[in-house]
Amino acid sequence: MSQVFLKHQISGITCLQIVTFPTMLVVNFFVPKGTISPDQAAKRLGVEVFEAEGTIGDKLALSSSVGVYGKKAKDIVRVRCKEGFTFGEEFVSLVHQCLGLEVDNATAT
Repeated sequence: MSQVFLKHQISGITCLQIVTFPTMLVVNFFVPKGTISPDQAAKRLGVEVFEAEGTIGDKLALSSSVGVYGKKAKDIVRVRCKEGFTFGEEFVSLVHQCLGLEVDNATAT
């Protein structure tokens, strides 16, 4: 069973969502189409690409992973955070870049 832990909206539009599960945390952020590819996001975060077409066994066996999914005019970047995932500077930088926000590196951590 999942539970929405946090949802951030700007002008009534969801731009960031965190969903909790018993064994992982899922972070979704909504970005303009083509902002980032799954391979680019995976490389920056040091995780694997989540292949939507994979078997359920392959999906469950993955450690932390990332996928990018199209939704009308936006893409959803979905980071599946499992045990050992670190929300470090690169994660914060990636989210800020994809959402088009400027970051003060002194206060980003």
